[in-house]
This record gives sequence, structure tokens and C-alpha cells, in this order.
Amino acid sequence: MKVFLKTLLAILVAIVIAGAIFLTNLIWFRPWSLNLVYEKTFVEVIFNEPELLISLGLVAINNAVYPSYQKLIDSFKGVLPKTTTDDGVWTLPDGTPITLMPFVKTQQQP
Repeated sequence: MKVFLKTLLAILVAIVIAGAIFLTNLIWFRPWSLNLVYEKTFVEVIFNEPELLISLGLVAINNAVYPSYQKLIDSFKGVLPKTTTDDGVWTLPDGTPITLMPFVKTQQQP
């Protein structure tokens, strides 16, 4: 267990050091990729104008979330005519008894 914890700690330290090097290079020096510059600029703009992020989020919700939920609602509406209101054990044919013993994992006898 100690070996595992030491290995895990070493991996976490390596990730933190690599992240620090990456962020230092991104913030103060020339970044490794132009996409990182765009992402950094986007984050700076979002921090300065949070309303922009809200409007982008609303667009994403309107374009992705609402249509998906509408499909889910439509599928439920399609199943609704097939449903009944008499749910329960009493709907089994011939009053078939239900036993839970196959699902109980105990050594005790009733």
C-alpha cells in the first residue's frame, strides 16, 4: 500500500510541475500553440464581459438541450397510450406469488 501511495504522490507531483511549466510558458512567454493564445484571449474576454458567456450558454441550451428534451417528451408521448394504471403484484396472472428468496444472499433460515 505504501508503494502505491508513493507512486501516486510522485505522479501527482509530476502533473503539478508539468502544469506549472505549461501555465508559466503560456502566461509569460511564447505559447506552444496558437490555439492556446486564442483560448487565453477567450478566457480574458469572458472574465471582462460575463454577459457574453451567458448569451453563448443560452444559445447552446437552445440549440442542444431543448431539442433533446423535446425528443424525450415525444418518445414518452408515444409510449403513453400503451400504459395502464393497474400497476402492482395483483396484475400477475393467476395471482402468481412472488418470492424474494433467490435475490437474498443470507445464510439464515426463515
